[in-house]
Amino acid sequence: NHTCNHQVDYTLRVFSMVGFALKKLPYTMRHVCHAAGEWRGASAGGCSNHDTCIENPGFDLALDAASTDVQLELVHQAPASAAHAVGLELVRQSDPQAEGGAGGSERPPSWSSGSFRRGMCLLEARALPPGRYVVQAATFEPRQEGKFALALNSSAAASLRAAPPEGHGLTRLVLKGEWGAADGTAAGCPNHSNWHRNPQVRLVLSARSAVLMRLRCPARAGGLERCRPSLGLDLFRRDGA
Repeated sequence: NHTCNHQVDYTLRVFSMVGFALKKLPYTMRHVCHAAGEWRGASAGGCSNHDTCIENPGFDLALDAASTDVQLELVHQAPASAAHAVGLELVRQSDPQAEGGAGGSERPPSWSSGSFRRGMCLLEARALPPGRYVVQAATFEPRQEGKFALALNSSAAASLRAAPPEGHGLTRLVLKGEWGAADGTAAGCPNHSNWHRNPQVRLVLSARSAVLMRLRCPARAGGLERCRPSLGLDLFRRDGA
């Protein structure tokens, strides 16, 4: 029961064709953390159907125990009639040093609360290994604003705190370009023979560094999200250049 703020009594009846045992499950989520946030302006990015989803509020979750069960509850703090459909995603952060400095081409493990639900959603993940995770709270549509509360229940001690925005602490550089059919630069993915004619950019690093790249295609005014193309990025190391 989610919406009531007073005691509600209930009766549970179970029927079966065979004998069975019914007992209350022990509650193991003894450790509790709370956090608050807000979707406002650029941070109201919507679900992953929209490229603006990366702007949604995020939280750093740190687990130290060998195995931890977690339960995350997101509540939009608004009257039921004005509540937005909300969802949660939990992503394990990769460790570049453990991966030998590779860019991490494989998608990191992730968990979600499933279908977006109006006003409240719940995410459960069992036996998580120690490490750092990112929790992202989202509304289904972009530009849906409001305050929210996030509760973490876990079987072992954990910490939850607001995460800095993407790219925090890194030097930011924005380059704009275009794919053109007339000059042949709209060449598609590697499945096509002219793939090498896509726009190329040279990246020069003076020292070993963390690099974050994101390719985005803005929506046209009045256009539909589904009209935007699927995108991809490739990074190649070029020695002796």
